[in-house]
Amino acid sequence: MSSKPLCFTDVSLTDGQTAVWGGAMTTPMMAKVIGSFNQTAHSGKQSLVPGTAFPAIEVISTETVRQCLARGEDPWQRIEVLRYQNPAQPFRASINLLTDQRPDVLSTEVVAHWIEALARRSISQVVVVDPLLQKQRLAPAFRAAKDNHMVPIGVVPFLEDQRSDDQYAEIARGLVTAGAARVMLRDEGGVLTPDRISSLLPRLQQVLEGIPLLLHTRCTTGLGPLVAIEAIRSGVSEIDTALPALANGASLPSST
Repeated sequence: MSSKPLCFTDVSLTDGQTAVWGGAMTTPMMAKVIGSFNQTAHSGKQSLVPGTAFPAIEVISTETVRQCLARGEDPWQRIEVLRYQNPAQPFRASINLLTDQRPDVLSTEVVAHWIEALARRSISQVVVVDPLLQKQRLAPAFRAAKDNHMVPIGVVPFLEDQRSDDQYAEIARGLVTAGAARVMLRDEGGVLTPDRISSLLPRLQQVLEGIPLLLHTRCTTGLGPLVAIEAIRSGVSEIDTALPALANGASLPSST
């Protein structure tokens, strides 16, 4: 078991409610709970997860922006409302450079403006997802985040049995070279197993040389919690989790 401090980032308001409730969580619903996610010196409110202090809460993603627009809500206003309700909590955003709309790939200029708008609304971390791992798209996004005093997080997308541990390590190295300050192993399909992660995480840590390594895994096959436990044993820096009502199944492991 690693002696390194372990952190949990909450993604209940993005991936959690999307997976479990089909994205039905509205801004007013989020505003009612965001102030109670953890005990803060400023709020004095009781945590929804006693004893838990999240280093960050993910409050917006490419998918939740689409959900907002579909129901006539303003995604920028959502961030401002959540910030008002929880003034001290670090917030995270997630941007997928590939979209379901045309054009299929967000341009460098659009991403830069998006990141700038997020920074103006006190988002301090941004996950940049590019399933195609194109450095010419990722590097400008990471640079825009740093220029706006945000922490850029690069994503290593896990695909079952399609790459070796060494290939994944090279992807992680390339993300750091492109400007990522942290690296996330992202298992959207929920196909990671405890055996695989026990060999993969040490290899990633070897090439990252102290750069924080995060884990984002789904529970689709029921192995998500076991994968998270094995990741803790392997010394991962941070794990994405969701509140119990929005965890497991197609969602992420529970924070409790």
